[in-house]
Amino acid sequence: MLKTLVKASSISNLTDARYFSAWEVKWLGYCLDPDSSDFVRPDQLQAIRSWVDSVELIGEFGNQALPDIVQTAATLQLDAIQLSRTLPTEWLPELPDLPVIQELVLTHDISAQTLHSQLMAYGPYVSYFLLDFTRNGPTWAEIQEEHSQLPVGLLRSFCNDFPILLAFDWTPDNLEEVLYHIAPSGISIKGGAEEKVGLKSFEEMDRIFELLQEEE
Repeated sequence: MLKTLVKASSISNLTDARYFSAWEVKWLGYCLDPDSSDFVRPDQLQAIRSWVDSVELIGEFGNQALPDIVQTAATLQLDAIQLSRTLPTEWLPELPDLPVIQELVLTHDISAQTLHSQLMAYGPYVSYFLLDFTRNGPTWAEIQEEHSQLPVGLLRSFCNDFPILLAFDWTPDNLEEVLYHIAPSGISIKGGAEEKVGLKSFEEMDRIFELLQEEE
């Protein structure tokens, strides 16, 4: 059993899906944004999901129109949806009656006030937020610096007030520090390409999941 919720994001192959499923993550996320390099066709998703069970399936959407999101969620029988853009709040009640994860991609210059405003605005409509620091955001080391825009104490306060998943460039060194100091509801870990079909090294990922295991 894992000590925190884990979402495996951008699953694109059966090797990743089976690996993360074996570690009993809560969610497997599949990118359904055709404009993304991580895009997985619906038929690929269906083929992969037939080999894994006991894991909730999340569709990760980009700039698709609301009717397309609704239709895709129904067609693929998704367990939850993830939005990478902030839809107008008046549209959110039109989403399927499914858990919604709102992704917020954080940048170096985002202010605490801006982030808090987004959390407050979308909090009533979503099940979780996913704060993604991996693209343009500060690293864990930068967050710990004295003049950080988003200091550790503030992030911990946000995680106390809102259901938040965190995405960092996880390593065995930073994982336990983040979980201890910020205490999020869970984390997001990204899948990746195979070296060859069915072949992929999980040595570093194994170390991360070993740290995530509850002590017996």
